Amino acid sequence: MEAANDFEYLLSKAGALGPWQIRLFLFIGLNGFFMAFQHLGSVFLADTPDHWCRLPPAAYASASRANLTLEQTKYIGIPLETWRGKERLSQCTYYQYNFSSFNLSFDDFSLYNRSEPTNYCNEWQFDNSQYISTIVTEWNLVCSWKWLKSTVQASYMAGVLIGCLIFGFISDRFGRRKALLISQALFCISSILASFAPGYVTFIFGRFLTGVSAPGIFGCAFVLITEIVDTKWRAMIGVYYQLPFGIGYATLPAIAYLLRERQELQLALSIPSIVILLSYWVIPESPRWLITKNRFEEALQVLHKCAKTNKRVLPPDNEVMQIMKEMQKKEEASRNQEAAVNRLLLITRLCSTLEMTKRTAAAYFTCPDGMGWGRTQPISSHAKKPVQSGHRTNRIIPCTLNYLLSPDKPIFARTPQVFLHGLVWAQLIVSGLHRFPVGAMSGPHRFVVATVYYGLALNSPTLGGNPYLVVFLGGIFEIPAYLLGSLIISRSGRKITYSITFILAGIACLLITCTPSNITWLISTFAVVGKFFITITFAISYLYTAELFPTVIRNIAVSYGSMVGRVGSISSPYIVYLLGHHNKILPLILFGIGSIIAGLVALVLPETKNTHLVENISEYQQTNKK
Repeated sequence: MEAANDFEYLLSKAGALGPWQIRLFLFIGLNGFFMAFQHLGSVFLADTPDHWCRLPPAAYASASRANLTLEQTKYIGIPLETWRGKERLSQCTYYQYNFSSFNLSFDDFSLYNRSEPTNYCNEWQFDNSQYISTIVTEWNLVCSWKWLKSTVQASYMAGVLIGCLIFGFISDRFGRRKALLISQALFCISSILASFAPGYVTFIFGRFLTGVSAPGIFGCAFVLITEIVDTKWRAMIGVYYQLPFGIGYATLPAIAYLLRERQELQLALSIPSIVILLSYWVIPESPRWLITKNRFEEALQVLHKCAKTNKRVLPPDNEVMQIMKEMQKKEEASRNQEAAVNRLLLITRLCSTLEMTKRTAAAYFTCPDGMGWGRTQPISSHAKKPVQSGHRTNRIIPCTLNYLLSPDKPIFARTPQVFLHGLVWAQLIVSGLHRFPVGAMSGPHRFVVATVYYGLALNSPTLGGNPYLVVFLGGIFEIPAYLLGSLIISRSGRKITYSITFILAGIACLLITCTPSNITWLISTFAVVGKFFITITFAISYLYTAELFPTVIRNIAVSYGSMVGRVGSISSPYIVYLLGHHNKILPLILFGIGSIIAGLVALVLPETKNTHLVENISEYQQTNKK
């Protein structure tokens, strides 16, 4: 039963889940629908059709005189190479023949010396049977320039990483609504301008800005919607929030099928998103956030509007104001306790207690956007002994940081915290310097969900079959994944579901590597199954996020966690397109092993089922003592 002095009590009076919340949920869902277009649009915008060197004009003139077909001309003028164990015509070189002397028929091709020196291509011809143009055909992103194709998606994800920092700060400092409106405007403008990019660099810059806006339109909106529903409905709302993204994902290949030209497709994916700008008149500020900022009158107005729409009646205004003031007093006490830690970096608030440090390290170690969310559990059995001078191995990084942060007031007082603080700070420093460009390969990395999710999304069309159908199935199966995920976590809890789906996704990836390459239907089946389970994992992570940390730092936690996770999503296109170019099963082995190990590591996270959202640090600490 809700205490009469917290926000859950006020929500129960205004309507825990009524027409007001549902209307906001449906409108906010448009953000996810349109974001899916930009998130995964590079599957078609940056696809690489079959291509070959454009031979010198004399070659085609000679071929015309000999009545040779294009395939015959290619076979004579282009050497053979071995690729993935099979022989094919080279895509990057051609023979240094004197093509002007060709007067033989194709039947005489054996007379030609197949060991002639070769030249690297300067121009290419592309098979346009599937696409009229992509950025690959438009700017020749093949052969020695093929790494630039990976940068198209990586630049978008790099923008997401930066956006996590920017909009996490804006959201917690200036409000969820302002962060959402700014990000929506940037999203619409940048995605439309990318359609008119005259060159590769300007296109990449437009994609980067679109990525910057993504955490605002998706993450800030998610935090807002979870802050206006109570515990009973939070699991359902948290997972169903992903549904519009899945619908947009499944809609994407239909649009790409109809529009095969790069600029037209980019415009079609961008212009409809203008509708989300109506948020200015529809979306209110989070009353939870308003209370933490002493803006009681505004919070009261939002609650009255909620109650009126839901046909409920709030307690008298003076009683509501008193409850909000009591909540604010708790927050003030908590803020004073955390003042020393907040001097340099807000991220250290995620490590302000032993349990929060443990949870932060474990969550960032396994989660997609670095968001592993759980309910606080007592840890009374941990030793709380001061660090002795002989424990130098565990103190190097944290003690150095402690000196920089607050030399007169140590915050690393206990041995377990010293080690875990070191882990968290090490991950931040390493991620910030981009020291792990393919960090998700080698084990249970904190960004493994993002790596596997986007890796499978990008890799599935390359495994064989119709790319439009494969992407459609990948998107349409996200919908039952969200629905099933919501049902399971409501009954079995977050932690066990999160861990099991991680492991099952990894097993599916490994099964693909064991399947003969000629059985394409079975390969596609395993790919869809793996995508299905990793989608459940991804969806749970967002709900888990909102349930772990207090309101005052919730969006910081989401944003910094997402920042860490985006290092994985930045690496995924390089793993798929560059590593997979040489051996297509290597990315799947990495995804599979990483998912399984991360699923096991996830078992250290606490359970969050049927818990209320903690408002401040003091309440968080009190909860740990129960």
